[in-house]
Amino acid sequence: KSAPPEGALAAEAKRRFQVLLNRDASDAEKAAAVPTELRVSLYKMVMRAAGEADFEAMMGLFAATDDNQAQKEIMQCVGLTPSEALRRRVLDWAISGELKLQDFFYTFAGVTSSGRDGLVQAWAFFKDNFAHIKSMLATASPSLMSAVIVYSTMGASSLEFAQDIESFFEANPLPQNSRRIAQLLENVRSLAKFTDAVRASPLASDAVDFATI
Repeated sequence: KSAPPEGALAAEAKRRFQVLLNRDASDAEKAAAVPTELRVSLYKMVMRAAGEADFEAMMGLFAATDDNQAQKEIMQCVGLTPSEALRRRVLDWAISGELKLQDFFYTFAGVTSSGRDGLVQAWAFFKDNFAHIKSMLATASPSLMSAVIVYSTMGASSLEFAQDIESFFEANPLPQNSRRIAQLLENVRSLAKFTDAVRASPLASDAVDFATI
């Protein structure tokens, strides 16, 4: 049996999402429409095409639950919106103090996963707000700073991007995170070399976009 077309999948995801938003739907109806194991996949599909209405709906779902796992799932997905302005709202929210310190970095994941523009936006935001983020995490475990660094550069795959990361942390050293930053740089450079090799190989074609960032 062939898979349904992408448009049909998106429509079905939107239909199920509306069940979650329906105040008259019972918990059982909501669970049947969106089983726990499918929530993240559904959120991602909805948010990749989301405008302000769906964005606000997701934020409403976040506010309506006290379940930490459910909140983290929303944080990881809400930044997938194609809207630069809405992604900026997500990033501002991340460092507003409204989120638990141990969880705030999850919001960067959706922004960087939204595509090239989202990655560039998230990394620029991190650099522009580095002093504030560093202050936020002054007494926290170094692992939290490592996490936000990783999530704000997730998907980077060019030597130029690696150089920008390296230059930034040379100018703004984080001794407690130096090992994780070194690992990150190694990973980005390895991916860049692999991507360049694929671009130069017979595997590359006009049908495949190997653009890097």
